[in-house]
Amino acid sequence: MGSTGGPMLEQMLNKARKFGFSVSQESQQISINLPGSPIQLHLEQVEDHKLYAALYLRTSSWDWPGERSDLHDAFSLIAASFLAETGINSCALLDVPHPAIETREAEIFARFIAIAQPSGGYYSTDSGDLVEIEKLIEALWLTERFIHLLLPMHPPHDDDSQDPFTEEMAELQEWAVRVARALGESANEAEDTYSARSTPQWLYYRCAHEEISVFECAQLADAFLYLAKMSPEKKQRLPGVTGDLILRGPLSNYASSERSARLVGIASKLTEATTSEEGTFIALENVLIFVRGALVVAVGTGAGRREFDAERERVFMRHQNESAFLFPVQRFTWSDAINGGRFQNLVQEILQREPGVSTVRSIGGPNEGDGGRDHIADWVTPIQEYGVTEELARKLTKRRRVVVQCKALKASVGKSKIPDLRDILEDNEADGYLLVASGEVGVTAADHLLNLRKRMGYFTDWWGRAEIEDRLRKNPDIALRYTDVVVPVDSPS
Repeated sequence: MGSTGGPMLEQMLNKARKFGFSVSQESQQISINLPGSPIQLHLEQVEDHKLYAALYLRTSSWDWPGERSDLHDAFSLIAASFLAETGINSCALLDVPHPAIETREAEIFARFIAIAQPSGGYYSTDSGDLVEIEKLIEALWLTERFIHLLLPMHPPHDDDSQDPFTEEMAELQEWAVRVARALGESANEAEDTYSARSTPQWLYYRCAHEEISVFECAQLADAFLYLAKMSPEKKQRLPGVTGDLILRGPLSNYASSERSARLVGIASKLTEATTSEEGTFIALENVLIFVRGALVVAVGTGAGRREFDAERERVFMRHQNESAFLFPVQRFTWSDAINGGRFQNLVQEILQREPGVSTVRSIGGPNEGDGGRDHIADWVTPIQEYGVTEELARKLTKRRRVVVQCKALKASVGKSKIPDLRDILEDNEADGYLLVASGEVGVTAADHLLNLRKRMGYFTDWWGRAEIEDRLRKNPDIALRYTDVVVPVDSPS
């Protein structure tokens, strides 16, 4: 990785080797894993003294017979739950497409476990950030031991036959029909996948449309129940307006009431239990897990910091007297009439502090026609949900030219305020778009940007008031230069 890694990084890698990890370096990337483990920690240098980290999970056909979506699903859920319930990281699970052949939509070729909180995956090599990477490496070691203790591993490999449990096809087919009925209209025989395995012994169904996974396995359920009870002193759960707010140390997550009810409903149709019987939930950055009896049901859904902030704002509006408990950080008031030029300058200064951003150039002035863009940023961006490509499966980050559009509006920004992105990106030779609004980014705008990311492969993101305020708390000197736009109203407790 060159000399920019520094002696502290080399000390950390030596410590990893003493733990039994294999460490390999190639160009700007370091890979760390335990021999035989399907999980690798990748560290990629994005700038001097700055690393981006993510976990990559893929099993080997030599070690595991048959189609392996169930293993990639289960192991990534366990690893991410371990990191979340110990208060180390909240991670998003991002599916990697098959690089060579077209598969069923529900099949999982491999997975990234992308670190979302608290660092966004970025770490400095010349600060205490390396301590956090050491915690991650230790957690990998513990996760590997945890999986081996609670689940039987390493089935006997027979080149001439599939997993012995798959011979009981009648039982599997009957169970898959029951799961499909429980899922209702979301089930799709052409796109969904299901399987059985004898080591570990479980039944598995994956629904493509709703991104729902169902496992029937008492040992797997026990593993998640054990994780959910770890570090109870670090965990707080507060009922909100549309779901629950969850705090685990530095991690902020959210459990939607609607998605929670969906998981409970599916489990109730598959067990003898009534809907009033309690189960256990675990929230990751983009997955919600429910455990009841021998069933583990997981759904892909927003459950991270962005959703937490939105729900916290709803609770704050309903219960301002609870703000001392819910908002222990500095708060801000915004001007009723924001000058567009000043807002653009504020956004430019914030972007210049954003990890991975090397340059930010302004395009015209606030009163000039800007063609849908206010800034152009050269940005090394990490992997995104729905944005994983074959290229990013080999390389965690990508240097992009990102068009930034600022909206100094009091009202929520909807899809109608977003121009034709394909034309804008083509005209600017860019492949990324960031919308920054002084108010809120509406559902129609967010859904539109997510769809463009999913269908077109663009890097898209949006910052509303909550995201801007979060960055101003980290950079208070910037806030003090723009008190005509936004004003700190109290000091952090």
